[in-house]
Amino acid sequence: LTHQLFVDDLTLITRTREAHQKMIDILDEWLKWTETMQAKPVKCWNLSFKLHVSNYSRTYKQYNPDLTIAGAPMNIMTDESPFKHLGRWIWTSISDQQNIQKSLKNILDDMERIDKSHVSDTAKIWIYNKYLTLRYRWVCNIYTLTETFGKEAEQICQKFLKKWAGIPIHANADILYMPNRKHGIGLIPFSVIVAQGQCLKMETEKRSGDARLRQLYQNRLNGNKLNHHHKYAHMLENAERNLELSNIESRSQSSNGLGCEG
Repeated sequence: LTHQLFVDDLTLITRTREAHQKMIDILDEWLKWTETMQAKPVKCWNLSFKLHVSNYSRTYKQYNPDLTIAGAPMNIMTDESPFKHLGRWIWTSISDQQNIQKSLKNILDDMERIDKSHVSDTAKIWIYNKYLTLRYRWVCNIYTLTETFGKEAEQICQKFLKKWAGIPIHANADILYMPNRKHGIGLIPFSVIVAQGQCLKMETEKRSGDARLRQLYQNRLNGNKLNHHHKYAHMLENAERNLELSNIESRSQSSNGLGCEG
């Protein structure tokens, strides 16, 4: 894999500094050839790692390869200046831990903003259920999240939801999420949003046109049972199996058993 392109967002990937600079130069030359496009160095970012080997470990450490584009030096990513690519924040750690903490803070900020708004408590609950939960579905789809994130997000939201619903702070929160037919409020818990988002990630891998991603999904499915990837892969398999059984039942028109349509 040497590049990833989506509309006007381009990512170049190489193994050496020399090869990368050559690709950048070719790209800049092509942009000039079009006479309608040009590189914008201020929006170009670089993340490079170099292998360090010792007697006890092999680790990759970030370094500055001094790359240039259109005669200007490329920006270097740091923990203080992460880069947003296709809606996803990229950090030098190549980890989602910073994104998890950032998302939890954003959820708290959003709930406080809703709480301070000049609308009724009923409207605040509606905003949570119809807007906030939808907004964070994208976050739960693009980042690698665990059940812990869903529980922490729920804890943040519950104190506000209980306040708006007039429920004592120490009361059981199940009434918030129980369906209306069971005399609950019928809100969407963050744990469900996380599970749906992660299952969608698993489905993308399972049905990918890239054989390596399909193999990655199989590895997750057959991997460590304590790993959250394994759990969500099996959750997807169970959901698809239940859907298939439901379709078979709906097609059955007689008392001859499942699958008999005559």
